[in-house]
Amino acid sequence: MSDFPTEGQEIELKYKITNYKGDVIDTTEGKPNFKFTLDKTNIIKSISEAVKTMKKGSKKEIEINIEQEPNIFEIFPTASEKENIENLPPNSKIVKCELELINFHDKIKSIFELTNDEKFDKAQKAKLKFVEKYKNKSFKEAIESLDEAMNLIEKINNKEYKTEEIKKFKLSLLLNKCNCFNNLKDYPSTVKLGKEIIKDDDKALKAYYYMGVALANLDEFEEALTNYNKLLELIPDKKDPGVISLLELINNRKKEKENSIRKKFKAYLAHKD
Repeated sequence: MSDFPTEGQEIELKYKITNYKGDVIDTTEGKPNFKFTLDKTNIIKSISEAVKTMKKGSKKEIEINIEQEPNIFEIFPTASEKENIENLPPNSKIVKCELELINFHDKIKSIFELTNDEKFDKAQKAKLKFVEKYKNKSFKEAIESLDEAMNLIEKINNKEYKTEEIKKFKLSLLLNKCNCFNNLKDYPSTVKLGKEIIKDDDKALKAYYYMGVALANLDEFEEALTNYNKLLELIPDKKDPGVISLLELINNRKKEKENSIRKKFKAYLAHKD
């Protein structure tokens, strides 16, 4: 970031304006600081040029010819109430303005002001935040970052903008969300989202895997096997780690379920006797 403000940035400053007699005709003292966007249309030229050469915390005194820059009355309405340009002596149409630059920063745009490139860039940064939160096992916060990224992507208004790249990016966000749901043991949400994913892309491997994991943990073994078989259909290699781990999970959960039922039945018989 530059030491000096540049056009398009948000500026915050204090000021004091005095007339040719030395009377204060407007000031920020006792009022909120003056804030504006630095550009060529909404601020008088002399202040705009002065601010561009000021560092944060610095002060400067300038002179403004109110005949040449009458929009000072629009920017500082209090000045127009106390001084009327028509009533000033011919040689007294200069006012002094003491400026103090409090702060400046890039303008924070609303999502609707962002370009497609800016939206995609912010979405990618949100995904990076997801990665850090996921590493820290903060799965709820990780989902929030994924939702932030998705919201930005869905606001991209040109259907032809990076079509394939956007499609892959969205799929990645949704699959990662399924993974987070499974880590939170929110298995119904995984199944619901997984079904939405395969409606758009019936070859989304990880969707079948995550749904298979969720369904196995919900003891929906037939449906879990359906997803396993679909995964196997798309990945013929039975030695694939994902394929192996899913089948192992389904079988282990089935055994656990059977053992649990068996124990309950034995307990029932013992109680009956």
